[in-house]
Amino acid sequence: MKVFPFFGLSLLSLALALTGCKKDETDNLSRIKSYPAIDLRGDEYYVLNVGETFTEPGVTATLAGEAVEPTIVGTVNTATPGIYRITYSAANTEGDEVTAVRSVIITNPAVNNLDQSGDFQRTGFALSPVTKVGSKGLYRLDNFGFTNAPNLFPAYFVQTTPNSIVVPSQTIEGLGFTNFASVSSAFTAGRLTRITYSINAPAVFGTPPRTANRL
Repeated sequence: MKVFPFFGLSLLSLALALTGCKKDETDNLSRIKSYPAIDLRGDEYYVLNVGETFTEPGVTATLAGEAVEPTIVGTVNTATPGIYRITYSAANTEGDEVTAVRSVIITNPAVNNLDQSGDFQRTGFALSPVTKVGSKGLYRLDNFGFTNAPNLFPAYFVQTTPNSIVVPSQTIEGLGFTNFASVSSAFTAGRLTRITYSINAPAVFGTPPRTANRL
């Protein structure tokens, strides 16, 4: 138990008495801080072939129930395969900003007739089934962490050319908006044989890239 000297207690009592007489100017006042909400129309990401047209589906933003004008940053070059991100943002009067991201992936039409579906596996871990979705190079990866734990929420990657893939930033339930880095792949005679990336969720997956090979 901490013991205060008597002299210290006297000063403490005096200080308490003085501060107790000061009116708190914030008495009975409450302040609610509002943050903007952004609602993307359409999908979180689109897959298009080179030469196809991307039409912005639109976005709405509100603050405390009132419509506000969102800021849209980003362009899509439909002439060049790759991943293009469009950022939508809105802020409150204090400058607190909320953002949303849409990814538009442009692919070479040569990938349309390819199918990289199959089972991949990280050494010592469970299978990572890959399934083609649609007709333009979009793939669902069930075990996106390449782990032994069940993955209830998959991730997606896209084959943009006959010899390359991209893993777009995407919202994964349980992780939220997730980025993938150090993405690479290997192909043999047009067949995807290896997938490598790191997941930007260090507390869950660590930071080193992880690799799965086709079985």
